[in-house]
Amino acid sequence: MNSLFRRLIVNTPKCSSFFLRRHVAHFTFFKDQPDPSHGPTKEMNLCQTIQNTLDITLANDLTAIIFGEDVAFGGVFRCTTDLRSKYGADRVFNTPLCEQGIVGFGIGAAVAGTTAIAEIQFADYIFPAYDQIVNEASKYRYRSQNLFNCGKLTIRAPWGAVGHGALYHSQSPEAQFMHTPGLKVVIPRSAIEAKGLLLSCIKDENPCIFFEPKILYRSAKEDVPIKEYTIPLSKAQIIHEGSDVTLVSWGTQVHVLREVAQMAAKDNISCELIDLRTILPWDVDTICQSVSKTGRLLISHEAPITGGVGAEIAATVAKECFLNLEAPVERVCGYDIHPIPHIMYIKLFLLFISFVNSDIPLDIPSFSIDLDLNPIDRWSTIIPNFAQPLHEFNDEIRAQIPKVYIDVAEIVATRLDNHIPQPYHDEFYSIARAISMPLADIVLINLVYELRTFCTSLLVRTLNGTILHGRNLDFDINAALLRRLTFHGKFFRTSNLTFQYESIHFAGSIGLLTSLRQGYFSFSINQRQISNKHWWMNALMSILHLHSMPLFIFTRFIFDNPFMSYKDMVYALETQHLIAPVYFIVTDGHSSGMIITRNRLNSIYPIELNSTLVQTNYDHWLDDPLQDLRRTTAENILQTFNLTQMTTNNIFNIVLSVIPVLNRITIYTAIMNPGEKQEIFAKIRTLK
Repeated sequence: MNSLFRRLIVNTPKCSSFFLRRHVAHFTFFKDQPDPSHGPTKEMNLCQTIQNTLDITLANDLTAIIFGEDVAFGGVFRCTTDLRSKYGADRVFNTPLCEQGIVGFGIGAAVAGTTAIAEIQFADYIFPAYDQIVNEASKYRYRSQNLFNCGKLTIRAPWGAVGHGALYHSQSPEAQFMHTPGLKVVIPRSAIEAKGLLLSCIKDENPCIFFEPKILYRSAKEDVPIKEYTIPLSKAQIIHEGSDVTLVSWGTQVHVLREVAQMAAKDNISCELIDLRTILPWDVDTICQSVSKTGRLLISHEAPITGGVGAEIAATVAKECFLNLEAPVERVCGYDIHPIPHIMYIKLFLLFISFVNSDIPLDIPSFSIDLDLNPIDRWSTIIPNFAQPLHEFNDEIRAQIPKVYIDVAEIVATRLDNHIPQPYHDEFYSIARAISMPLADIVLINLVYELRTFCTSLLVRTLNGTILHGRNLDFDINAALLRRLTFHGKFFRTSNLTFQYESIHFAGSIGLLTSLRQGYFSFSINQRQISNKHWWMNALMSILHLHSMPLFIFTRFIFDNPFMSYKDMVYALETQHLIAPVYFIVTDGHSSGMIITRNRLNSIYPIELNSTLVQTNYDHWLDDPLQDLRRTTAENILQTFNLTQMTTNNIFNIVLSVIPVLNRITIYTAIMNPGEKQEIFAKIRTLK
């Protein structure tokens, strides 16, 4: 039960057949049903509902004023459209670009008896006004022993993620104000809720902050009562009852949890869903009564997890419901990082640690390969386990790749003695014989593995001085089949038990793409995208004319040599003639790590690791193309980490699990730590 609810939020990206090009923050908006006692309704979205609510307030309260940056012409989201022309410039007016001044003015106006409604253009901009809100507005009643107050002040602000808001338009700062007695903080989930809650805030005798989920401004459309009505503050709502687990959220995230509850119901898990609505003061009784019944609690919010509202709820429930809890309180929240800036074409939603129906990390089967066996027998017990998917994959690549691949593979197969040295020559025969596949097809599969690998690799220094080497391997031909062909290979020699290395391996390949020799070095290969559209033809021709060495031979040569040092490996990777341009990402795990950028003949512009390095399929001196921001995304996340956060768990769960670094053609994630002599940590990845 508890492991299921660690991964509750659905994120359904849309992508092309190659890379995820545009990501949409996915949730389904669930309409609320209006209270029949509130009379006739009109279909409105959240933006129109806010405008209607302010219109009612200005009409019914002649002391009411609305002010902020650009509200006179309707505001950036058009929530105050037509109000200035209807009620005059004395009641709806613009202010200078000074949030501190906006709130300071609002406090003074409220103290003087005016119903003051201040708009902060984005919740992200509320921090210059923080001193006025926390030190003045919230304390006004307290410091005067209730002789004076500014309770007629309401501060509105668009809030939360919208997918393309970048650094200063995506924040959810409700926890910043939860620590402040004297304030009320409210966040609605829908248009119907917004009208009733905003009217309650305006009428309340305490200063209120009303955060409006901006992603709902246009998408939250429902039948809203026309007349004035209020919804009590500090009263949570049980949206639907359940018996197995309590789900608590507010704002946009309520709709995500509604989907979660529907998913859980298919597994006969009954969820009680609660919309907190008022963040401060929050409804302790409703939450605790529900948890006492269900025994389990999951809290989800967009804001970062550390110090979030969910932490306060979890602490209170742990104390009040201790004897009723069947499992620890769980939080599914945003990462402790800032929103990614300048990614207008990627709707990243780093907010959600969620992989139910999104990402399902799976264990990788493991096999051992004895290098002391006769090469003709090395693969005979392993490859039959993959016979069916290998035949299917062979059919797939023959249907998709240029015919020249097939022609070259057939030529190489007929002249194998000329192209492939021993013992790898006989390993090809071993694989072909084990699954009754023509030798040319095994050569073809190896060429495709080598020339079609799209990856994200990274190196990071940890607090104890070791270097982590992570990678997502992406492949653009039938990723589902490739996942079935992936295994953890452990190469060893019975004659030398101190010699061994590992690889996350594709069945049918004799080469290495992601490999570790414990205590010595780790190694990954990324294909290098270059402008020459005929590079693959040059690669194939270099095989036929024996000018260069295929990677499936070269990589095995490096790892099969028991005397190969890290320094020797780097030299070989920089100088060996290759059939195709690639990036080699390598580290000794302690002092050195680097990205070696290769053309077919030599190394160009190698870069050494300082603190972090990320490589995808584009030269590091060039910007990411807009259609593929894997490197930019990973780099921005790593820049928010300190040394204590550079851990295997964080690299896996955050950096290598965030879209688009993780995408629909990601086959597996692997993390290596040669400095600690640990086995490769790897999981199959499935993004649906």
